[in-house]
Amino acid sequence: MATMRSPFPGRVKHHIDEPAYSLLLRTSLENGMVLIHKMFDMAGPREASSLSKLSPDEVARLCKADPVAVAFATPAVSPSRVDVLGETFSAEHFSINRRRWCPQCLGENGYHRVWWDITAVSSCPFHQVKLVSNCGCENRPVQWRHNPMLRCRRGHELHRVAAPAATAEALALDGYIVRRLLQIDQPASSFDGMAMSEFLALCERLGQVSKSRDFKLMQVRRSIRPGELCAEGFRILSNWPDAFQELLNRLNAESERRAGRQGVIKAYGEFYLWVRELPDHEIGLAMKGELRRHAEAHLTLKAGTDLGGAPVRFDTVTVEEGARRCGLGYVRFRDLLAKLEIQVRGEGQGARIDIRRDEFEHLEARVKGFKILKQVTTELGIDAVAVAELARGGHLKVIAEGTGGSDWLFPHSAASDFLAKLWTRAGASSPEPGRYVPLAAAAKSAEISLTQAVDAIFSGEVVSVRGGKEPALSAILADPAELASKKALDGVALSVAAEDLGLRQSVLDEALAAGVLKVAGPPGQQLVLHRALAEFKRKYVGIVELRPLLNVRNFQLAVERLAGAGIMPVVTGTRVSDYIYRRGAVVDLDRASQHTGTTPARGRNRKDIAKELFMEASMLRQLVEADLISMQPGCPYGSISDGEVARFKAAYATSSDLAKVFGIEGWKTIITQMEQNGVGAVCRPPQFDAFLFPRPEALRVMQSYVDANKPVALPDRGPSVTLKEAGAQLGMAYNMATDVARANILPNHYQGRAIMVTLADIEAFRKRYILGNELGALAGRDEHRGSGAAVTNRLLEHGLKPICRRPQFYSYLFERSAALEAMKRANLLPS
Repeated sequence: MATMRSPFPGRVKHHIDEPAYSLLLRTSLENGMVLIHKMFDMAGPREASSLSKLSPDEVARLCKADPVAVAFATPAVSPSRVDVLGETFSAEHFSINRRRWCPQCLGENGYHRVWWDITAVSSCPFHQVKLVSNCGCENRPVQWRHNPMLRCRRGHELHRVAAPAATAEALALDGYIVRRLLQIDQPASSFDGMAMSEFLALCERLGQVSKSRDFKLMQVRRSIRPGELCAEGFRILSNWPDAFQELLNRLNAESERRAGRQGVIKAYGEFYLWVRELPDHEIGLAMKGELRRHAEAHLTLKAGTDLGGAPVRFDTVTVEEGARRCGLGYVRFRDLLAKLEIQVRGEGQGARIDIRRDEFEHLEARVKGFKILKQVTTELGIDAVAVAELARGGHLKVIAEGTGGSDWLFPHSAASDFLAKLWTRAGASSPEPGRYVPLAAAAKSAEISLTQAVDAIFSGEVVSVRGGKEPALSAILADPAELASKKALDGVALSVAAEDLGLRQSVLDEALAAGVLKVAGPPGQQLVLHRALAEFKRKYVGIVELRPLLNVRNFQLAVERLAGAGIMPVVTGTRVSDYIYRRGAVVDLDRASQHTGTTPARGRNRKDIAKELFMEASMLRQLVEADLISMQPGCPYGSISDGEVARFKAAYATSSDLAKVFGIEGWKTIITQMEQNGVGAVCRPPQFDAFLFPRPEALRVMQSYVDANKPVALPDRGPSVTLKEAGAQLGMAYNMATDVARANILPNHYQGRAIMVTLADIEAFRKRYILGNELGALAGRDEHRGSGAAVTNRLLEHGLKPICRRPQFYSYLFERSAALEAMKRANLLPS
């Protein structure tokens, strides 16, 4: 029978990509060994539950193979890296805990390929199928220590397992990795100069950002396999730069839907920070350049931001700076840009909003020393409506027109230029007593607009005189009778019509826009015909007149009662008191009174309703405004009925409601599940305070998610403590406890998300191993005489080999028996 001292008599051929554990398994089976785990124990340390402890040289000796070739194809595993086939992988991208294989490869040549153990490789590029890991035995993975090479221990032949077809993205990545490992000819690539660990980390990070911007890499790995993430990242790199630009566009578009300040981190998330820290290799420089160009094009970053290279500079001015330099508020400045049709760039929340510098400088020169409507009315001594008429008639220079009698902007000299021009046209003769009055009063008396009067003066049709010593509009006198003779239409000026109807100028403008009041004449000289004025009074009525008839205490209740009767306004101003209704619709006021004569039963308190619906009261108000939940019509308290609450609960569910129903902490899992299953939110932030989903679809998705993620019953492992508590019992720092647990020197298992260690394993560890600091304590070292570092260094000089050491591990760990023997030889133990 073969032993560690004598090689196996039978020999099998070793392949270039076959690791030591595959060669040893095939050789032992060739020589009639049945107990596979015993064979692995003979060729490696007994404590090695992982095959990473096998010595390639010992396996080559036993199997009569080339030791260099076997070592080249066998992964050299350390806590942070794995070296195999001349390439270096991160430890997280390599696993031999369970076997994966390509059935067709195994059928063609029955040995294990080491590249099947790379977790980033999910398919076979030679046969274009996915790698499989289940032979048909449910919940029984095929493991190295218990299964032959070509079948599982229950007899299922591994090469007969059906393998689904692989995706094009997976085949592209896996083909590059395998051909590079096996040194098969392939076109030169910009990735060839990168270490495999760095290349896969780059692909996985890109894939993670593309799949889910909101979650960290470890969170995404719980739901998406590393191979899928790496394949997605490789797709982006392979379709450079179009796919990368599309990724940046998606990130920026998502940021525009989120509340927050402008900046690259708001636009691209932590992906921006990761790109900025990339090394200056070919791909790193290319990604920094594309991100810089995208950020500049979309103005998502502030001037001076460093994306690698020179700080960013813009030939633009931010809207905030422009508003400050022009002396305007931000909102008013944005309105001014819209009125003047000046384009802004970077629209959207979280984006920098700029205008071109040359356009701003031209605007700044126009706006410099501007005057608002109130200042011009004071200078001219007339009301705001008259000033607006003069501006629309072309007699006053305007920077930007307003609406009604507000938000107008005029150049600094607009009023003085107009007065100077009008003053030169005024006659010099003395007026006849009582015949001439100030021009504005004369125009009003003649029932024409001030613009028409000014036009008559400029045309010479009206003889006017001036009075006083300084040029002012009040000094321009005119004969009302003479002005009345120039009235071409039988109507009154807009200001006169507004006063007659008891309307504000802005409400009059609303009525004109709605077509309920007709005017005639060119802009600035428009008149309301007398017949149109009479028709308006006959057909329409304001809420001010209706409120006393409806016997309600305020205008809002009057509007609600009319709405309850199906009567809606034809003109809605900025105030409820400005509403205008069709008189014919409210002639039968008894019908409206009868409809609202009985007050509905007072509904429930809205705060209580919001609590029942798992939302804030402000969210409930937003839903009422969006007509997703209705208030009781005609109810003076504006409450919500029990029936409406029941209807809403049956139709919709908030993210908080779903979290409560299914016992899920946080809302990110719920949002992710909704997006992945195509259930769109009825409303969502930032417009609303929370997410709202259709309840039937949301319940179906979350029930499927909960059923698929039911916890598996764990075996009874005996009394256990957390890894941190285990480290404290063993006298080691938490970092060291993490190191030995990751290397499986300290056996551990998961309980939920917590890493647990049984008390039995802690006791076994204590009997078998000893820390460097413990050796120092045995040698009489304490905090006054230094730590155990001196004892550790002394033992290392005498040839004692540690189980683990720095820098890969946090501290030194030794076999207890070997360490104590070494201390005795070095005479370090106190007598």
